[in-house]
Amino acid sequence: MPANFLLPQGLAVPADDKMVEQIRQREEATRRRAEKALHDAREVSARLRKLTVTIYAKTGEAGRLFGSVTNADIAQQLKREAGLEIDKRKIAVEPPIKSLGPHEVRSSSTPRSPKPSGSSSPRSEHTSAGAAGVGGARAGRAVGARPAP
Repeated sequence: MPANFLLPQGLAVPADDKMVEQIRQREEATRRRAEKALHDAREVSARLRKLTVTIYAKTGEAGRLFGSVTNADIAQQLKREAGLEIDKRKIAVEPPIKSLGPHEVRSSSTPRSPKPSGSSSPRSEHTSAGAAGVGGARAGRAVGARPAP
């Protein structure tokens, strides 16, 4: 058996100046990518904090929705109204939205951002089109819900 098992097996490389510099460059590139991702996430978070979307839905006479507004509905409306593509799995709708009015929604798409706020009502200024009122996401505002026309 050779004196060093790792080198012949390709599990290690000699720590010469060239290899040390390559590793340093890789680590620097990884650090820059992580900083850019964090910066981009903070920008999206700030944009969502200011955002309110409205989703239209069918309702009964008492203002209760037939069904509920889902995270997929919210993600779709965010893409339509603001051009933001947020993964529906990263949007938390707790408790489920089953009534008109303002609702807050959370998104885990950005690190450490505060809970968004928003509003929805039968005649809310934050209304637009869609299913039921919910909006924003991580650091975003919730939606204004309106009965479907």
